[in-house]
Amino acid sequence: MGLARVTLGDGVLRAETAAVAAGTLLAGLRASLVADAADTTGDGPPVDSRRLEPNGQWILMPQGVRWMSTKEASTRLGVTLRSLYRFIDEGELTAYRFGRVIRLMESDVDGFIESRRIEPGTLEHLYPSRKGVTADG
Repeated sequence: MGLARVTLGDGVLRAETAAVAAGTLLAGLRASLVADAADTTGDGPPVDSRRLEPNGQWILMPQGVRWMSTKEASTRLGVTLRSLYRFIDEGELTAYRFGRVIRLMESDVDGFIESRRIEPGTLEHLYPSRKGVTADG
């Protein structure tokens, strides 16, 4: 087996076999990533806001964003997919298209639910008045 040189983060040079060197290098990278992920000093983005792309680049994701599928959102709202698509199409509910997939932010769905809250005293037209009760009490 051939020898390889590996420089570790502490600056120490070691001569090892290529297989051991590759393992050492990967272990060093893992340790570096774990240390970066544990960074709570505020210098870097929080752990849950970073994602590693297949090309090896880190991208930042807004912290706390949870994406829902249309099926999840319709189940949460208790409506059919058709009604959900109508809400989206009429601009009542915000959705995002990623290729062929439509996703909704959980916070948008929660806001939509809150906006549909019924104020007391607004449903009198849906039930008949009780017999023997007059408008003046």
